[in-house]
Amino acid sequence: MTIPHILIVDDDPDRARKSIGLEFVADDANVVVRHPQEISSGDLASCTVIAVDHYLEDWPERDLQGPAMNPRNGFAVAAVLRSQLPVDQPGPAIAILTAELSTLAGTLPLKAAEHLLAWQHDIEWVFPKSSAVPLRLIAMSRAVQKLRDVWSSSLELEDLASGWLDLKDVDWRGVALDHVLQTRPPIHAVSAQTAGASILGWFLHRVLPYPTFLTNIFWTATRLGVAPSWLEAELQTDSGLSTRLSGCQYSGAFSEFSAPHWWRAGLANMIAQLSDGQPFDRTALHTGVRRVTSVEPDFLTEEHPVLAVDPATMEPTRIVEVDRAIRISPDGWPLYADDAWASVADALDNPDIAEIVLEQSLLEAPG
Repeated sequence: MTIPHILIVDDDPDRARKSIGLEFVADDANVVVRHPQEISSGDLASCTVIAVDHYLEDWPERDLQGPAMNPRNGFAVAAVLRSQLPVDQPGPAIAILTAELSTLAGTLPLKAAEHLLAWQHDIEWVFPKSSAVPLRLIAMSRAVQKLRDVWSSSLELEDLASGWLDLKDVDWRGVALDHVLQTRPPIHAVSAQTAGASILGWFLHRVLPYPTFLTNIFWTATRLGVAPSWLEAELQTDSGLSTRLSGCQYSGAFSEFSAPHWWRAGLANMIAQLSDGQPFDRTALHTGVRRVTSVEPDFLTEEHPVLAVDPATMEPTRIVEVDRAIRISPDGWPLYADDAWASVADALDNPDIAEIVLEQSLLEAPG
């Protein structure tokens, strides 16, 4: 595999080398750190990821220029660099590095701000500075290189699924392809006009953060009817359930970028087998899960569980009974994703949640 080539843009290159922890990835990536004034066209042509520090203060040459030539922050520099990129291949991906994500996020939920801010500013991601940044930059770089390997101006869904999403020749492949198509991947004309770069944004902004053709551990546990914490521990064993889930775990582009995800179609197929063809029968599913686990499962007490947002983070991590939940429409939530939910109690107590409830009449007191 081609070694990732990452360009870091910072007004203090020496500080950036230390603060980002680049010494930990020296053997896994070629990393170049440049002051924005020193970036060359060769840097842009060779890299697979550009990570720009958001606050750029030590740049005297810029400060002598007029407004049109005076990009004040990382988002502005990213836009300039985007306009200078080669148009004959996908990427590089562009990201922002910041130690002040909460400030940039404003009223956006902090975790969701990472992709929502990127979506708003036509870049791929916004990274809060942490020890995880180097490995995530490498994962992003590998995804870009993998897209370059499969991309063509006539890219087809089958090529994207096999070559980039790493969808194997499994029994549920056809269903999985239908699920991918429902998310409207920007192949054909849009992909050709952007040299495939639009595919990166589609996956990072509109697929990975939401329950689409991939599911994270919270949605996966909810569908299995078990507590997420129990499932996380079970996955560390060599039980039958762990083995079955590994068969439908997502291993394609960006699989190392965040927590594990599973193919929705593969999960549904596995649940149908475990429940002897009765996937919505709670008793049948419990019996099947018990049969393949290493310890007694921590089953959910809810008969019809849905995943609701945590008011503190607005991330869907709280499991509630469906008759105690209400549908909401958070900023950026795709229409093709599973419904977003909040608990009725949280909607009544929290104005920020109440204002995004889809059916406001359900919050009104009777009479």
